[in-house]
Amino acid sequence: MSSPDPLSTLQQAIKARSPITYSTSPSPQDASSSLAQASHLVFSNSEAIPKAAPTRFRKPTASSSTTVNEADFYSLEALYIAWLLRDAPAAEYMKQSREHGIPVSAFVSVTERKKVVDWLEGKGGIDESRILQTGGTPPGTPPRTHASLPLSSSQKAKAAATGGENASPVKRRYVPDAADVEIVKRIKENEIELRDRNTVIRGIKPNNFSNVRTAWSEKLKKLREASKSSGTSSNFPSSSTENKLPVRRSKNNYPIIIISSSPTALITMHNVKRFLQESVFETSQDAKARSAAEGNPKPEDMIPLYRKKTIIDSSGKEIESHSRYFVVDSVEALSKVRILI
Repeated sequence: MSSPDPLSTLQQAIKARSPITYSTSPSPQDASSSLAQASHLVFSNSEAIPKAAPTRFRKPTASSSTTVNEADFYSLEALYIAWLLRDAPAAEYMKQSREHGIPVSAFVSVTERKKVVDWLEGKGGIDESRILQTGGTPPGTPPRTHASLPLSSSQKAKAAATGGENASPVKRRYVPDAADVEIVKRIKENEIELRDRNTVIRGIKPNNFSNVRTAWSEKLKKLREASKSSGTSSNFPSSSTENKLPVRRSKNNYPIIIISSSPTALITMHNVKRFLQESVFETSQDAKARSAAEGNPKPEDMIPLYRKKTIIDSSGKEIESHSRYFVVDSVEALSKVRILI
């Protein structure tokens, strides 16, 4: 007669709500009222199973080795106490487990107790891979060696090509797409290696301004020939006389003020004259309306300003001096200032 499976017997008894008693011997007649003093669990069919018997329920900390080790499985008593104290607090459950002589590494952990109880009651919650199948090797027995089946002719040819029956399959070499390779090459050719924050604005190819130099030399040559044919002095002296001519310096250096050309600016060409010359601020809209009423709908693109300044010399005499400014709102208007100067 084969011995009963402890895990299946315990699960069937819990599902059927059948009574589970204790015994101090394999005989059910030697009943005991304390689980700590008992050595066997007695089920309704008078089957007495040792409470220390290992079950097929694998622990979560069990090793992944193929060798079946008894320490990797819960005992019958550990599973029964987890179900018996399913409603007890965690501290009380751990205390009762220690009093029954179950080491910490052997009883069901507090975090897994709910899952184990649900599985024992038939509610699932546990990965079935942790349950050793009934036909499998029972805990505590050494693993058996199985003879390998003979290979077919096609399998033998494949194994010989890969280096033997036990050799691992050879990885297939990755072949990149030719179009992708060309795209990557073009990207790398235009790529700028960033060494510091100034490298991003620095080109790696030398700049060639030969076409610009050729165009300007041709233009200067034509201007010199035109000036010689007309008999007038050339505006572009030759290199032999260029160093001999004195440098002309402007005698009158008048300040030039460039303001914003935005129509929403506070200071525009409409109100800049009164603001700088008379020290009176007038909004741009009011100044524009006043100029339109006077018959000047469009402001000038260059406005000269004159300011009188009184200074006192060393003898205490007041001397009046006049300052002249030019106000423009664009670079193009600087040519008019150059003509007036």
